[in-house]
Amino acid sequence: MKSVLVAGGDCAINQGIAERFRSLGHRVTDTCEMRDLRNRQLEVPPDIPGYVDVEMIFEGIEADNGPFDVLVVNTHPICEARYMGMTKSDFTSVVEAHISKLERIAKRAACPMKLAQAGRIILISHRPILSCRIPPAPDQANWSVYEETFAAAHRSLVLELAPFITVNAVTLDITYPSLTEPPECPEVKGVAPGIPMGRVAQPGDVATAVTFFASDAAEYITGAAIRIDGGASMAG
Repeated sequence: MKSVLVAGGDCAINQGIAERFRSLGHRVTDTCEMRDLRNRQLEVPPDIPGYVDVEMIFEGIEADNGPFDVLVVNTHPICEARYMGMTKSDFTSVVEAHISKLERIAKRAACPMKLAQAGRIILISHRPILSCRIPPAPDQANWSVYEETFAAAHRSLVLELAPFITVNAVTLDITYPSLTEPPECPEVKGVAPGIPMGRVAQPGDVATAVTFFASDAAEYITGAAIRIDGGASMAG
């Protein structure tokens, strides 16, 4: 049995991941399920203040659950803008609100993993469905900044944490905005026809990839990224 921490900005996806890990017999802490505001600061959307005392939060969680074997961090930017219209704060907020927190959370979780000489970190890059266009629209400069910075952060973590800790990524272009959104909602209906698989991804699709990276079967895999988009990237 592994101890898993799921921290991120999309509670629907996190819930699906947590349920899959639990069905496999693992112990899971999902920050979206917590009521304590301090713990919910491990979530990633920009409405949470930029500075988060990650050490204090982890100490509180580890006091109840012990150190974690697996960390899942779910991030996604929600503010779209055209490049020429973006201010300096628009650029820096993407990095601070998402990438900086991702790296601080990953670094803190990696400390006990280094001592144990074993651990898995899975990073999730998630684009909200409302920002998805097939073909792409010109108002996605923020997403471009985030996407490149996410890739650089992933690469750095892979190189620094090997060989005992693997760091892999799951990238999502089009997913349900929440578990409560019906397939016939306008946003889903507008995007689904452009996807070869005929539907947007669901939390269970994401959970399958995440649990694979955390499994013994992925022991040698690090630096990999699985793209879950139903083939949309091939059709655009």
